[in-house]
Amino acid sequence: MDTTPNRTCLARLPGGELQVLGPKDLHKIDVLRSKPEHLVWLDIASPNADDLALLRDEFSVHPLALEDLEKRRQRGKLDTYSEQQMIVTYEVLAPAEKDRSFDLGELHLFAGTGYVISVRWQASPTIEEVERRFRDRPDAVARTPGSLIYAILDAAVDGYFPLLDRIGDRIEALEDEILAAKQTGAGTLRPILGMKRELLELRRTLAPQRGLPVAERARTQSATR
Repeated sequence: MDTTPNRTCLARLPGGELQVLGPKDLHKIDVLRSKPEHLVWLDIASPNADDLALLRDEFSVHPLALEDLEKRRQRGKLDTYSEQQMIVTYEVLAPAEKDRSFDLGELHLFAGTGYVISVRWQASPTIEEVERRFRDRPDAVARTPGSLIYAILDAAVDGYFPLLDRIGDRIEALEDEILAAKQTGAGTLRPILGMKRELLELRRTLAPQRGLPVAERARTQSATR
């Protein structure tokens, strides 16, 4: 990634040409995003005070949205401000602890005229996948801020299906163990309770996001052309 260590900035130009903006090129963002058929995507990993200042000064990110960036574990949501929209969503990550099935990565997405900003606090399979496709074929991935937001949300949702398959396999395995033993002991109850906690965590995370990738697509696209 070709900017500061925690920033990547890509620009789709008319005709599908891709431009990578380095640390000395960020002053071009205003000019690029103001032109028709230009799309700037700024990705920030683990934002620091300088990053927050950049979002405030160059993109006029709303103070409440900046406050959300400083308070982790936000609830999944869509907030609409006068000139931009902000989405909080979550993606599935490989678990850091062996007794867990998954971890969740928090993503904050901002969309305004001619630009998208993604902010995260961890290596992101979702962002990496969409960025790879965007670099290879910008026109095929996104021509508008709304379509890029949709591509990111779609990739994040796709990551849940393998997790659900793994949980389903674990449930079937536990059912077989219980039927074979014809009783439930501490060795069986522990994984059942652990799975229950994980499913409750998934429910708390996913319930606020229900319908967001599809229902808000047209609204986001029309508001950020």
